[in-house]
Amino acid sequence: MDYRAPLLEALGPPPAAPARAPMADAELVVQLQQGSEAAFRTLVARYQGRVYRTALALLRSPEEAEDVAQEVFVEVYQTIGRFRGEAALSTWLYRLATSRALKNRRRARAKKRLAYVTSLLGLGPAGCSSRPTTRTRWPCLKASSSCNCCWRVWPACPMPNKWPSPCATSRS
Repeated sequence: MDYRAPLLEALGPPPAAPARAPMADAELVVQLQQGSEAAFRTLVARYQGRVYRTALALLRSPEEAEDVAQEVFVEVYQTIGRFRGEAALSTWLYRLATSRALKNRRRARAKKRLAYVTSLLGLGPAGCSSRPTTRTRWPCLKASSSCNCCWRVWPACPMPNKWPSPCATSRS
């Protein structure tokens, strides 16, 4: 299975260059640190499949693995100047991909736990972006003009003046 990330398509076709032997990783790193776009294209073409497969093995979701792979290459582009060369370039990329994928997985698990706990407590979805269809104001919270966090689907506040405000914008 040969995976081609959309990142290469977003960069457009590479400029015509004379045919030559493939660049060694050490030379590739030097050119990347000098800001070479051609070197970045070479890096993505050479390692995108490995980075994607590493993320996919940890996440089990092609969409999430693709997002992680793109994040890894963006991070490489931004931090290549700090690459010391103590390890192989492929090892560094593997570590970046693994770290990003595990971070993504931890974040997804935390969201699931939060959703489960809030559903048990009957608090509805957390966050300012939720807009219930029937809005009842909790009497223990002050409404904010810039945020709808204090509006939830709730017949009556079970513990008046005991519930903390769900966001900083509505605290008095």
